[in-house]
Amino acid sequence: MTAIVETAVLETKKVCYGCGSDKTYAQKHTNGRLQYHWYANPPIGWLCEKCNNTYVKNPKWHPITNRRRIWYGGRQVYVEEEHKIGVCNWCRAVAPFDCKYTGRHHELYDNKDPMKHTIEICFACHRTTFKKRGKNKKKKKLTQG
Repeated sequence: MTAIVETAVLETKKVCYGCGSDKTYAQKHTNGRLQYHWYANPPIGWLCEKCNNTYVKNPKWHPITNRRRIWYGGRQVYVEEEHKIGVCNWCRAVAPFDCKYTGRHHELYDNKDPMKHTIEICFACHRTTFKKRGKNKKKKKLTQG
């Protein structure tokens, strides 16, 4: 007697545990096949391309996209804390309701402490500081220390 054994291949549907989506980026090869970009994380499950880029490849603590990285004196400087709260110090606009975003503005430059003498202002107020100084004039750097 010979036994016939049927093997069934179960294809499980992949669902991203980051966003709950069952869709991901698909790349079409020259032979016409699609390659779906799913990333396995064995103890938890699968990540789609978008969530993998967000959580694994480029997380918020990454030194390149870190919000504590600022431009100061023509170079990138990392500061200890994020000092922005989202309110303009001049017109009191609140981001993202009254303006898109707020940024840092140096009133004076201090080479020992880059965050000293900085205020948080919206883009409209920052633009007026350049208008007051003149369009083509460079920012006057007053250094201390």
